[in-house]
Amino acid sequence: MCRLSTKRKIPILALANGLWVGEIPNELQELTYAEQLLIAKVRHNRCIVKVSSGMYKMRANAISFSNPMPKIYNVLPPPIEEMDEVLAFIYTGPCKPTKVDFKRTPMLVRRLNVSKALYWFETQSHSTIMTEISEKNLAIISRGWTSSSCRLLSIKFK
Repeated sequence: MCRLSTKRKIPILALANGLWVGEIPNELQELTYAEQLLIAKVRHNRCIVKVSSGMYKMRANAISFSNPMPKIYNVLPPPIEEMDEVLAFIYTGPCKPTKVDFKRTPMLVRRLNVSKALYWFETQSHSTIMTEISEKNLAIISRGWTSSSCRLLSIKFK
């Protein structure tokens, strides 16, 4: 460390304070926000994401607020209907979004990534409470676009 950095106070939640949790496995590194929601066992908040697009760029804003009662899942991924209660995606722009636009959003869900992450958790789980992996719910995710195996959880046009 240089002399200047030793004069400043280190933030409480900094990695330098020993909060390093270790290497992140490959199966979890590239997950989008929506994919992380699909593999989470506990739902403690809700999120609304608004994506605006113009001619060349997209801008996204997210608002999260807590659930009055957290929900714990024994089956992952949860049904899409339940995800619609937790995550809302609003797309605004001059025209209807294309597949290319959807692929650029933070709400992209790739079935293969979700599946790999869930099976990684299953092999690494040391707890006595096991979570069931629902092939039926994974198959619903894969009914998105056939070319890219992607699906948006909830779309509302404004």
